Amino acid sequence: MKMFRTRLLTYAFLGSAYLLCQNVTTYAMPVHTTQTVIFQPQSSDNRMGIATPPAAGEPSTISSDTTAPEQSDAQPLAAVRIRKCTATSNSAIHITWTKNALASKYEIYRATSAKGDYKCIASTKKPRYTDKTGKVFTTYYYKVKAVSGDPRTYSDSRYSKIVSATVRKKAKKIAYVGDSIMTGFKLYGVTKGKCNREFAKIGIHTYNFYTSDYMKNLLQYNPDRMIIMLGMNSLGGNPGKTQIDNILNPYKKILNACHKKNPHMEIIVMGVSPTRNSSEVNNTAVVRFNKALRKYTGTKKYIHYLDTVSFLSDKSGSLKASYSGGDGIHWSRAGYTITYKKLQTFLKEW
Repeated sequence: MKMFRTRLLTYAFLGSAYLLCQNVTTYAMPVHTTQTVIFQPQSSDNRMGIATPPAAGEPSTISSDTTAPEQSDAQPLAAVRIRKCTATSNSAIHITWTKNALASKYEIYRATSAKGDYKCIASTKKPRYTDKTGKVFTTYYYKVKAVSGDPRTYSDSRYSKIVSATVRKKAKKIAYVGDSIMTGFKLYGVTKGKCNREFAKIGIHTYNFYTSDYMKNLLQYNPDRMIIMLGMNSLGGNPGKTQIDNILNPYKKILNACHKKNPHMEIIVMGVSPTRNSSEVNNTAVVRFNKALRKYTGTKKYIHYLDTVSFLSDKSGSLKASYSGGDGIHWSRAGYTITYKKLQTFLKEW
């Protein structure tokens, strides 16, 4: 009986302890920091450690923000295409490019080497720009970007392809070089400027010009720009290829000597002009010589070839009657006037 009472009291004590544990909600245990570790009783259906949603009013420890980062639908503008990049006779660089109707403006970038550090030097709303800030004889590289006026719809374009040009010096000393045809510019008073000098002689050929005092004086003058036309006096008799080469070789020496003397000298080679009913020089020889001359000058970046036949000839290829001085070889005043006008346009930019 005594043993039965003892067991009954033990069961009663254990039952009270069990009920007491079920009523415990929290127990705070101090730790070494200012935080408090909270122990919470798990519900009967989370005894295996399965995650359950937080109770009402309690913050969640897992972010519920699954929204994707905002992406722009803006499309890049089409890149512009450089139409022209030329050096002008007044020491500027002129650039033009294709227009983009969706661009609000264009930005022009410049560097001193193709792979150099490009800096934006200007912006414009027009598809063209003239750079007047360059240094003489310096080569500059350019690229252009179209800028969007509405970034929400269009982003800026890629850069255009790179183009380049070298700043020219304003020519102050100009030399007119050649035979009797070149003497007419001064004779008719067509050329203007006190610094224009003539190094021309009636009846002179390419071979004896190179060894003459005219050549020596030309190099001594050292012009900023040389305009030369030689060869007419050597084309009599309808020369063949070998003879053409013999006429051209001393001409090449003249051009090379001038370039060696002054690498920055602008050299303009004028093709031999057409003739009109001349018994001395026919146009077949003129065409043959000019073709060889033009081919050679095309291999030299420092030489610029002006085709006189293109504006002095008529439909048959002969010198226009109004430009003929009477003998079918030399020019009239009108011939010199039109040639000088074409020459000035040609010199304006390249």
